[in-house]
Amino acid sequence: MGTLEFIFEGLLYFTITFYFGWIDKEWRYVQIPCILSAIVGFFFLLFSPESPRFLVSTKRYDEARFALNKIAKVNGKDDGFADKFVFPKEQADGNSYLEKVAEETN
Repeated sequence: MGTLEFIFEGLLYFTITFYFGWIDKEWRYVQIPCILSAIVGFFFLLFSPESPRFLVSTKRYDEARFALNKIAKVNGKDDGFADKFVFPKEQADGNSYLEKVAEETN
């Protein structure tokens, strides 16, 4: 979805640039919403967590569970929803987390 957003944003900026560059010479007014949207996007990126898929692919399983718990909380699930998730890559790596989960269930 991110690539589609970038394409749409590029087309939007191209259209705005064309309009204010060749049709209307008061281009300074378009800078205000562009700069404000860029600032909002920047702060959104600062506070958004890494994707769980990326964290699992880099073998950061505990952080992936934390991110999934944040997502589950927003979606109305209980706290600790993803605490007992065992990822296939984690199982293949023989992570000690699996042993800890097995001890807790016994």
